[in-house]
Amino acid sequence: MFEDLASLGDIDLRLDQLRHQLKTLPELARLADIQSKIADCDKELAEIDLALAELDADESALEDQQAKIDVRIGHIQSESRTNTSLSYRDQEVMSAELASLLEQKQKLEDEELAFLESGETLQLQRDILTQKIESYKSALSQVQTELQEKDREFKAQISILEDQRKTVTGSIDPDLLAQYMSIYKRYNDCGVAHINGGRCSVCHLQLSASEIDASKNEPEEIHYCEHCGRILLQG
Repeated sequence: MFEDLASLGDIDLRLDQLRHQLKTLPELARLADIQSKIADCDKELAEIDLALAELDADESALEDQQAKIDVRIGHIQSESRTNTSLSYRDQEVMSAELASLLEQKQKLEDEELAFLESGETLQLQRDILTQKIESYKSALSQVQTELQEKDREFKAQISILEDQRKTVTGSIDPDLLAQYMSIYKRYNDCGVAHINGGRCSVCHLQLSASEIDASKNEPEEIHYCEHCGRILLQG
């Protein structure tokens, strides 16, 4: 009477184990870890690209300043050479302005050099990040392939057990099956348990002597674990 019910319980327990394993595959954790690392690298890469863009804008503004200074220097030098009517005072003023402009130009050239060094550093960081991302993506592809294989393997086993389950449930008394399914839906793993060493094999709690005796003396009756409510089977 209870052999098929025991088989159904075993199938349901195995199905529950496989579904749990499928949800907790180590490849899933590895996949999430790699995706997190790629996201972090992408964020850092975006920050570097923003810094490079700002650097380009600063360099462009610097070049504009240099161009204006060069124009003014050229104008002063030309005026000094060609205008013979300049007074001594005018020559002094122009000389002072020229010295100031040359000093500004030197500072701008120093800033430009610093910008170039910063740009090279940022570009190097960007290249390293790009390589890391490519490495992570390669690892991601490998894990995804492994995960797909594991997924197929587990789902194939689950499909076989589900077919077996349909066959077994068809041979169980409908009233008994209904009682089993009521318990099964409560726990979503298994509706039966075995008496092992005086304990319920599922909840592992000690059964009373009267329950154990009743199960032995009335093998055709349905007995339930007094703790978890699952149908009790001998052995």
